[in-house]
Amino acid sequence: MAIEVFGFLAVASMVTMYALEHRSHIYVLGFAASCAAASLYAVSIHSWPFAAVEAVWAVVALRRWVRTRPRAEVEPVANVSNRPSTEQQPLNSEHLAMKSEGWRALIEVAFIVFLFYSNLLVGEFERSGVGRNRSLAWAIGNVFTIQNFEIAIVAAVIGYILFEFLRTRF
Repeated sequence: MAIEVFGFLAVASMVTMYALEHRSHIYVLGFAASCAAASLYAVSIHSWPFAAVEAVWAVVALRRWVRTRPRAEVEPVANVSNRPSTEQQPLNSEHLAMKSEGWRALIEVAFIVFLFYSNLLVGEFERSGVGRNRSLAWAIGNVFTIQNFEIAIVAAVIGYILFEFLRTRF
């Protein structure tokens, strides 16, 4: 029972920190720690796909935290040459924001779909036990159906909309 409570708290913390990470770099660090805790939980229940994914998310979030945390101001170095800068002007910031929002939405939906299928595959081997008697190819064929794909896409879009709603409200 204690391991289930730990898993619930790790995932609940992960979702909360993810929804709040736009507010402060501390929430990004909290998200990284929560992902690491969720990975430990996944290892303890022998759910290797989840353990690997959560470990990767922990590393990615930790790298994001290192890049977003406040640092001491450094004095800019004076331009010793009198030549004008040849740097290109940045692209339209609205265009870049739309592009990055689109990529973020696609990645989040794809991640939810991945978690859905990982959960189904783990279930074939852990819960029902049928996968143990048959091959991995059988389990994949049994899980990757049109109906499951439709469910995964609908669940992923609903999950994305819910997260965006929560992100804008809190």
